[in-house]
Amino acid sequence: MPFKESSPTDQRLAFLQLLEGGMSHSEACRYFGISRPTGYKILGRYQKEGVQGLLDQSRAPHHSPQTTSQTVIDQILELKAKHPYWGPKKLKAVHQTRTTGMGCEPWPSLTTIGTILKTRGLVKSRTRRGSCPAINTPLSGLTQPHCPNHVWSVDYKGHFSLGDGNICYPLTMTDNETRFLLRCQALPDVTYERAWPYFVGAFREFGLPQVIRSDNGAPFAANSITGVSRLSLNLLKLGILPERIAPGKPQQNGRHERMHRTLKAETTIPPRYEMSAQQRRFDAWRQEYNEIRPHEGIAMATPASLFTVSPRCYPSRPPELEYPGGMKVMRVRPNGCIRWKGNELYLGEVLCGEPVGIDHYAAQYQAIYVGQLPIALIIEETGILASRTKTHDQLRLLRVPASD
Repeated sequence: MPFKESSPTDQRLAFLQLLEGGMSHSEACRYFGISRPTGYKILGRYQKEGVQGLLDQSRAPHHSPQTTSQTVIDQILELKAKHPYWGPKKLKAVHQTRTTGMGCEPWPSLTTIGTILKTRGLVKSRTRRGSCPAINTPLSGLTQPHCPNHVWSVDYKGHFSLGDGNICYPLTMTDNETRFLLRCQALPDVTYERAWPYFVGAFREFGLPQVIRSDNGAPFAANSITGVSRLSLNLLKLGILPERIAPGKPQQNGRHERMHRTLKAETTIPPRYEMSAQQRRFDAWRQEYNEIRPHEGIAMATPASLFTVSPRCYPSRPPELEYPGGMKVMRVRPNGCIRWKGNELYLGEVLCGEPVGIDHYAAQYQAIYVGQLPIALIIEETGILASRTKTHDQLRLLRVPASD
């Protein structure tokens, strides 16, 4: 037969029974191993509340001055309902901005706000990905922005199907320094003809940047030894340096990619039925992203509060490519080639009729430039173009940085 377990309540009853049986208070306390004040406390509760007073009592304080008021909780939930994808940092920052100087009751800590949201099922748990080893090398010589319009990033967010079955390719442009979202345009394809008018529109509205960073896909780059596309040629004529990240290294454009993750979560799930409706969703989100949403990467400021228009205006007529006086200039022939030491060097149809510069580079190479961008290397001894791999490795070191 098993022993019966004795609960604290049973032991308190047994203590009182000993007192009723005539045992002194001190002896009863020694028998149960408790202090005399504890014994008097048990007796007092019993006399006041009966058996109910012998149950375990909550250790929570009767009054907590730090408890969040229901008014503040309602404010938190109301703002969260308007911005369901925002976390405690953004919610509190926006509230403080709106209520500064109004004498409103302050909000609690970020941890408390997170707890309030979590207990109401308003926070989704996120699975953490495995971390990669740190790489101690710079981002392949990419330009590090130090002011608005120094470096813009451009890319297409992953395409998705609309409700009517058509495919949407969102073209996005951001200013790297301020995170200002310059364009978010729903397009049906990734062709130069579709994209270039929106570049022109951004240039006319915000001026010209010094560098535009992209990946190596169309229409930003061409699959050739030079990599020059119609779009990148236009940028060079405007005095903008096209800068491409290494293939398979989207982290080199990490700020832009992070914006894409938020864009996808807040505007494409679910997608709208047709392109025009999706564009209206993009436009509303872009305004919120630039003017209302605080950004942790810029000390919880909004991108619009930091961005300024570039002093370099879009010209009425794109200028011709120019080269320094000491550089040999040749015009690309109608077949896309230049002639060098008896050899036809093919640079691509995009460059037909355009001037290119040739300058000495190292002991065995001549470099070919389009504007300020080196695009290919000529092997001095043979007079032919270097292999694509050799060209890429060498030109990465040869790239001329944009002027400040």
